[in-house]
Order: sequence, then structure tokens, then C-alpha cells
Amino acid sequence: ATCEDCGGVNCSSSTGGAASCCNSGISVNGRSCDAVGAPCNIGGGGGGGGGFGDPNCRNGIIHSNGVTCCAATCEDCGGVTCGASTGGTASCCASGISGNGRSCDTSVAPCTMNARRKMVAEVGGGGNLAFEEGF
Repeated sequence: ATCEDCGGVNCSSSTGGAASCCNSGISVNGRSCDAVGAPCNIGGGGGGGGGFGDPNCRNGIIHSNGVTCCAATCEDCGGVTCGASTGGTASCCASGISGNGRSCDTSVAPCTMNARRKMVAEVGGGGNLAFEEGF
């Protein structure tokens, strides 16, 4: 597939569409790059627990609750208009994400971060977050 904006803000508008060009679409396709060509998941498997993840939500957007990791394509992660964001309730609202059963320890956004990991501060100004383990 052709992706003019692979994984970026406008990935769903790329020629390949969200399923081929957005992290949220690729992570759930269950295709391992070990077995097939792109679009696929490096590290074996899809977002359902193929041995890789994003435990600190570095490739998504952290919800204000500190444990929900919204897809990077969401214009509103958890706000009153989260369901209208690109990806809808399943990717952008805490209620939809918590129900999908995906842990960020083994999946990428949308997923739920380990409850023992708590966001404690934003570091710098570039969206870098610090975490506290085992509180």
C-alpha cells in the first residue's frame, strides 16, 4: 500500500487508508512481518498480544486518567467529543478502550497501561512523560 503519511496525523487520508497506514489499523491486523510483507507488525503478531507493546503509550495519547492510551489519530482523547474523533469510541474514549481487553504491555494504542504504572509528571514541554512504578 502507498502511505503518504505512515503513522502520522493524516494517515487515514493516505492512499492505503487507516488499515494500511495508521498504527491503530496495522496493530490489529494480526500480520507478523516475519511471515508477510507490509502492512504488518514487527516483533510478531498484532495488537492482541504478539510479544510487543507500548507500555508507556509513547506512540499514542495518554488520557487524563493516566492509564488509558488512545490512538495517536484521536483529536480528543477522552473528552466529551472523543466518540467523534478519528477512530471513534473504540480508539478515543476510555470506556471503549477499557472494554477491549488490550494491555499496553503487549499491544499498541488503543490499550490500557498497567495499573501499577502511574503518570506522575510531564517532563520538558514536548509531551515526554515520567512514570512511577508500583505505587
